[in-house]
Amino acid sequence: MDNLLPLITGGGGALVVLALWVWALATGKLHSDPEFAKLTAEADGLRAANDKLTEALALERQRSNDATQAGAVTTQLIGGLVQLATANRAAEKTEHQDAADRADARALPLDLTAKDVGL
Repeated sequence: MDNLLPLITGGGGALVVLALWVWALATGKLHSDPEFAKLTAEADGLRAANDKLTEALALERQRSNDATQAGAVTTQLIGGLVQLATANRAAEKTEHQDAADRADARALPLDLTAKDVGL
């Protein structure tokens, strides 16, 4: 017993304390139960917030993709309308020119005589 007391209070005591600390660290007993429960609840809250933010980010990405697709469709639609308007304008110009040519053709004097008219 006399040899045991200096061993515990000397270097052996440090080994015992170190062994207890390693055991407490390995088993998760380094914190008190209320403190551990508080940290667990906080971690659960953070996980829930993270899940909500992840879901919001996914929705925002989907909205962005939808807007990009809508923009592409709108661009194609406007391009088609421009082509249609250009073709229509060219057709109108041709029709106007044809009508003007026909009007000019009607305005030419006729080579009719009084006999042709019945006079």
